[in-house]
Amino acid sequence: MIVAAVVLSGAARGAAPALRDDVALRGDVALNDTVALSDDATPREAVTLRNGETSRKGTTPRDGTTPRDGVTSRGAPAPCGGLALASGSSLSESPAPIEAPARSVPAPTGKGPAGSWTQHYTLGPGDVLDFSLFGRPDLTRVDLFVEPDGNISYLQATGIHAEGLTVDELRAKLESALSVYYKLPRVMIAPKELHSKKYFILGKVEAAGAYAMDHPVTLVEAVAQAKGVELGLVEDKTVELCDYAHSFILRNGRHLPVDFQKLFVNGDTSQNVVLEPNDYIYMASAISNNIFILGDVRNPGSQGYNANLSVTGAIALRGGFTDTAYRDRVLVLRGSIEHPQHFVVNINRTLHGQQCDFHLEPRDVIFVNSRPWQFAEELLDTAISAFTTAATTTWTSYSVPVLISHPIFPALNSQ
Repeated sequence: MIVAAVVLSGAARGAAPALRDDVALRGDVALNDTVALSDDATPREAVTLRNGETSRKGTTPRDGTTPRDGVTSRGAPAPCGGLALASGSSLSESPAPIEAPARSVPAPTGKGPAGSWTQHYTLGPGDVLDFSLFGRPDLTRVDLFVEPDGNISYLQATGIHAEGLTVDELRAKLESALSVYYKLPRVMIAPKELHSKKYFILGKVEAAGAYAMDHPVTLVEAVAQAKGVELGLVEDKTVELCDYAHSFILRNGRHLPVDFQKLFVNGDTSQNVVLEPNDYIYMASAISNNIFILGDVRNPGSQGYNANLSVTGAIALRGGFTDTAYRDRVLVLRGSIEHPQHFVVNINRTLHGQQCDFHLEPRDVIFVNSRPWQFAEELLDTAISAFTTAATTTWTSYSVPVLISHPIFPALNSQ
């Protein structure tokens, strides 16, 4: 027999010897307690203690769940009450929170990383340049735009593609083109207005929109340029209407690990990252209690919250599962994006009356995957990416006015 040292809390301490072979290792168990495993267990199947949790490597518990299904701990929501450890129990308690591993956050500097746009600025549509030819002041041209197709023209050098070039590279192309008409031409270029590099900030700020980047811009400066976060009155007190815990930055379509709570509430300047062109900043609303149901459901998106809403009820409101949905392990995220708690819910066990339904809280995120998975960490990036996309879409649908209110083309008469 293999014995793992663990501590059983409360009433379960005295009942430990009786559990023995019937125990289902599905809970958070503290160190220095004793739980007996079955005689047929091998050293490979020994209990592994990690971060206060137990899992059994190489085996599947007798109830058919994977090691993290239905984990329980003090403080977890338990709408049905009761703790079913033995395999013969009828109901098991709702899942307990599991803290996500800490994420590394890039430390900002006064300059962008090597090779970034701050080191080698490249031209793009909307940039305004002044041109002159050395020794020929009469050939000076000012306020020439890089056109939407990325081309620019100066004197006889027409249709020169400037997008993606540095000023020095554009100068070399112009001198080469003008050398047919002038002897050893020396072109001088002076950038006048830089509009091609932009970042975008939406959500609960006073002046949401696109802002040009003519110098390195930090996250705090971006919010300041948008005239700060929106304010409102709550019980005759002026409060910020921004939910920093659910605010985020997207870069190249991926979530950037920045903790808005630490930056704007705690003053942690290590989170004040330098922005890159096309970064998207979303300041979440603190007055919205919507939950998000994402992944393999028929109508993914946000859903209004009510006090009696559960995981199965929320999924049903969004049209139910798709045919490819994996129902044995549905992931629920709660709390901030950077440090979320995650819960694993077995919908099949819930529907068969073997496990209580999981009660939701405002701003929870439900993610249904299309294939089996074991650890929640495997899905965190996918779930958070789906949330950021859904949050952006939801804000746009509520905040951007309808541009086309009637059909553009006349309706065709049916024959």
